[in-house]
Amino acid sequence: MPRYRYAPYGQRVVAAFDLKKKNIKWISALYAGFGFSVLAGDEIFIESGKGGAAGDALQSMDAATGRINWSWTPENGEKLYARSFPVVTNNLVFVNGYGKIYAISRKTRQKVWSHDGMGTIAMGNHVLFITNHTYRKVPKSEYFAVNGLSVTAIGF
Repeated sequence: MPRYRYAPYGQRVVAAFDLKKKNIKWISALYAGFGFSVLAGDEIFIESGKGGAAGDALQSMDAATGRINWSWTPENGEKLYARSFPVVTNNLVFVNGYGKIYAISRKTRQKVWSHDGMGTIAMGNHVLFITNHTYRKVPKSEYFAVNGLSVTAIGF
């Protein structure tokens, strides 16, 4: 069985596989996406960047072709947290930044609002839930232990 390497070690691509033909349908350009991706309709939402936990932009990719439909970059050089899934509704994309949660319009491709804070995000009944651990140091240890959980709910 042949082996394929589509990107040198440490570089990131997004790929679509054709399950019927059992082959690769398309591969994105390098660094076109490296965070956790979400499929919503015919769009893939993913953060772009060069790896690690910090992303440069939120991207909408065409699921059929892998082409980038549009890209949104936070202002003032702020970074996105790539180790979290975006949450997508019909109108908005919620994405974690470092210290902020952003709501991005799918229509205008602009920031609608932001919320100070970050955490795991989920949605239900037009409410965005942000959960975050509160930590305390364990005596005489370099490790942290969970002491509690905070939850923020934002209706929209």
